[in-house]
Amino acid sequence: MKKTNCHFEFLSWLKPIFSSAFFFACCFVLVNAGCGKKESPLTEIIEIERIEPVAVTPVPYAVTMDTRPPLDINAIAGVQAPETTEKSIPPEKQQAEQPIQGKPLTANDYYNKGCELFQQGWINESTEAFSLAVSLDPTMKEAFRMLALSYTKSGKANEAIANFKKVIELDPRDAKALLELGTLYYKNRMADDAIATFEKYVSLDQGNANVYYNMGCIYGEKNRFDKAVKAYLMALTINPNHVPTYYNIGVAYNMMERFDEAIEAFKKVLNLDPENHDALYNLGFAYNKSGLYGESLEICKRLTELNPANTNVRLLMGDSYNKLGKHEEAKREFDIYKELVFKK
Repeated sequence: MKKTNCHFEFLSWLKPIFSSAFFFACCFVLVNAGCGKKESPLTEIIEIERIEPVAVTPVPYAVTMDTRPPLDINAIAGVQAPETTEKSIPPEKQQAEQPIQGKPLTANDYYNKGCELFQQGWINESTEAFSLAVSLDPTMKEAFRMLALSYTKSGKANEAIANFKKVIELDPRDAKALLELGTLYYKNRMADDAIATFEKYVSLDQGNANVYYNMGCIYGEKNRFDKAVKAYLMALTINPNHVPTYYNIGVAYNMMERFDEAIEAFKKVLNLDPENHDALYNLGFAYNKSGLYGESLEICKRLTELNPANTNVRLLMGDSYNKLGKHEEAKREFDIYKELVFKK
C-alpha cells in the first residue's frame, strides 16, 4: 500500500455486523479491527488493511417447544405440578405400583398414566410409564412423542431426538414432530440436521415465521447468505413487522454487497425500532459502501454523540472523511481511534 505525505491511505475493506446464530442463542465475538491481528506500532500514518466492525447482533429466536400432551388424551385437565419442593407420592403412582390381580395393564393404560404424571411434574415417572407403553405397543406414535418430550424436560437430548425420530418413522408427515425435532437440533447446535428437518417441516406447513427465521440464522452462520435471504423473506411474508428478521436480512445483503437492498432493510428496522443503534451503524456502513459518504458521516456523527468511545464508528467516520478528500478530519478520527484502541 503506498504512503503519501499529505493524507492517509485507507483501504475500506469494511465488514458489516453479521448474524450467526448461534446459534444457539448467542451473541458473537466482538472484533474491533484487523481480523484479530495485532495493531501496527504507533506511527504518524495509519495503514489498516482490514476492518471488521462488529457489534452485538440479535440472538436468533428458537421455536418454543410445545410440551403439552395432545388434546385427545384422557389425562386430567387443569392439574398443576406440586408447588412444594418436597414431593409426596401421587395417588396415581401408588396405584400404578400396586399389582393388579388378573388384569395386566395395557399400552393405553401406561400412556394415560404417563400423561397424568407428566402434567403433574413427575417427569422421571412419566418417562417410565411411556417407555412401558411403547414396549407393549411399538406403533404407538403419541407415546413416543410424549416419551421424547419427557426426555427433553429432563435434559436428555439424545434420547429425545431418538424418540422424535421414531415418531417421524411411524408418520413421515407429522409436521409437529418435525418442528419439535428441528428445534431440538437447533438448540443443540446440530445445524445441518436442523436445516434438513426444518426443510421437511416447511414442505408440510408454510405458515410458521419462526421456522423460516431460524433457517435464515442457520444459513447465515454457514455463510450461505443467498439461502438466508430467501428464508428471511419467507418469514417476512408471514410476520412483516419482525425487527430481527429485517436486521438480519440487511446484514446478509451487506455481506452479499447488495448495498441498496441493505439500506432499505435497515431503514425498515429503524422505522420499527428507532433506538436500534446496531441497525443505524450498519446503515452507515451500507451508505459508505454505496459511495454515499455524506450520508454515512451524518450517521457516524449521531452515533459518536451517543457513544464517543465507539472505535468502530470512529473508523467508519475516518474512512468516509478520507473518501471525501477531507484528510485532516480523517486524520483526527484515526488518531482518536488509535487512542481508544491502545487504551483497551
